[in-house]
Amino acid sequence: MRAVITSILSELAGMTLTFDTWTCPHTTTSYLGGTVHILNKDHEMESCTLSCWELTESHTTQYLAEEIQNMCDFRKIERDRVSLAVTDNAPNIANAVKEVFGPSKCAPCFDHTLNLIPAYIFKKKPLTDGGREYVPGAIELISKAKRIVTFFHHSCNASNRLKTLQIERGKTEGTALRLIQDVETRWSSTYEMIVRFLELASIINDILMDIDTVEMLRGSDLKTLRVFVDVLKPIAADTEEMSAEKTITASKIIPLVSLIRQVIFVFRP
Repeated sequence: MRAVITSILSELAGMTLTFDTWTCPHTTTSYLGGTVHILNKDHEMESCTLSCWELTESHTTQYLAEEIQNMCDFRKIERDRVSLAVTDNAPNIANAVKEVFGPSKCAPCFDHTLNLIPAYIFKKKPLTDGGREYVPGAIELISKAKRIVTFFHHSCNASNRLKTLQIERGKTEGTALRLIQDVETRWSSTYEMIVRFLELASIINDILMDIDTVEMLRGSDLKTLRVFVDVLKPIAADTEEMSAEKTITASKIIPLVSLIRQVIFVFRP
């Protein structure tokens, strides 16, 4: 398989690469992954994994640059055949790519940049304006909803009751919904969690009325969550639009940013 992929890549005049690092939460083992993106003869985008290597040293720019170069050497990819290399906004991986391919061939991932917006809105990331919140109390409200979702995920009785009540009100075994948990590293998961929570709010309320350890959100809290949905919806939609696997999406960035600015207004004191 390595020989086949290397042979295919050797015939290409140009290609785009993406690199990312992550850590497995169960083993605390870190990895560097590389992906190559090309256009086939039918002008459709195709992708394949360059490699996925374990990282054994501190993730310095120099170390990551060496591993990226080794990964390219492994697939016999010369620097001049790389049109662009895309990374997230972490300085170490971005600077490593610049060191290997040059600053002009390094680009930040638009989806990653876009999803920093809700991270700042809900105070999951540090602010640079003295620590003021964009939306006061937002993180506390999101945390309350998340605790309720966590309770349903950990309680078999509550989860089964949620499913039973949906079926009694018209759902079927296959269409009954489960609550969605917010995961910080998964794009749009906060939006998905809130939308599903609001969709099942009346049933959740009925179940929690008989439970003393978990308190349901107030009506005013649910109203605020609906406002959050309005803010997050265009970001989630654009994230999905830009995550296409078979088409090139870079040309959509400018019009999408323009549309987001028309939809979302952030008022600051």
